[in-house]
Amino acid sequence: MRCSAIYAPPGPRNHVNCAEVLTLSGQSVPWVSVMRYLGIFIVRSLKFKCSFEAAKRSVYRTANSIFGKIGRSASEETTLQLIQTNVSLRYCMG
Repeated sequence: MRCSAIYAPPGPRNHVNCAEVLTLSGQSVPWVSVMRYLGIFIVRSLKFKCSFEAAKRSVYRTANSIFGKIGRSASEETTLQLIQTNVSLRYCMG
């Protein structure tokens, strides 16, 4: 199993600096404040907290690319259907 970073779980001691963790080869593994798990970004905090900034950015990027391709030539219903289809496919496929 490859470990590139370590995430501190939520709780009252989430802000405490933890001991350095070393790999078998002697390299230090850094502690991180945000962890991605199954496409969801979990943020280090006192209570369980997720960040949806990456998801929102993806939706806006998809909508902007569709608007850039079709412009104002399609109806609003068609445009919204294209955006909904592309966004749902992106989340289903990863």
